[in-house]
Amino acid sequence: MKVKFNPSARIGQVIFVVEGDQTEHELIEHVFADLLKYECVHHYRNKGAKYKNPRNQYGFVSVISAEKSCISSVKSGQGYLNAIYKEMIDSYKLRPDSASIYYLFDRDRSSNTKPKVIRDLITEFSSSSGEADATESQGLLLISYPSLESAVLSAIPRIDIPAGFVSAQDLKTFIQNKHIKLGMITQNGLKFAAKAFYDSFKQILKSPFQTDSLDSFSLINEQIFDAEENIYHVSSRYIFLSLFILSLVDLKILSFS
Repeated sequence: MKVKFNPSARIGQVIFVVEGDQTEHELIEHVFADLLKYECVHHYRNKGAKYKNPRNQYGFVSVISAEKSCISSVKSGQGYLNAIYKEMIDSYKLRPDSASIYYLFDRDRSSNTKPKVIRDLITEFSSSSGEADATESQGLLLISYPSLESAVLSAIPRIDIPAGFVSAQDLKTFIQNKHIKLGMITQNGLKFAAKAFYDSFKQILKSPFQTDSLDSFSLINEQIFDAEENIYHVSSRYIFLSLFILSLVDLKILSFS
């Protein structure tokens, strides 16, 4: 398996609705603005919108903190998001109905504690375009096990990584002890992260990842969730995996061959 990198992909309008108010914003800013030179705008929970980068006609990325830092706000916070969308339509000509939308949340057992809520959201948010099924909502739920720092760790080569992590804090402590920073991620590191994702996916589901599954990802997404829950039940650890990398595959920035 080889990873191909297309840094000039025309991604159009992209929206990330994220759990946190810092790491998610910093990672997406670094990947999409610093490395790929797309335009980014950020809307934080309590600080409003901040704009950076000259206009790029090929890609505009909006990063919006969810109303609350729990995964249930994906559903309960739609009114909050619609108000932000209206503001951004006026300010940035945002078109949510034609954007690729991703919901980026952690499977941290200390914060997102209700598996049924997560399963229901996996079923409902199955495609970034919302075109897979008329009964589904627009947007693709991307979960990180145990947290988004898995995406950071997977993009750093030549690091000896444990078989799994107990919690988000366990993973964050490992990253701090290894002195790993977001700014260390390079374009080549994104390819390394894609390879790490592919390997972890195959380890978890015992089958290779197929890109066309992103057209309607709920079944595969639920299989990953159930497999990770079973692994945790047996070993009290998650195999580190972030589905954030799938946004880059879905947007044709990365591909497997």
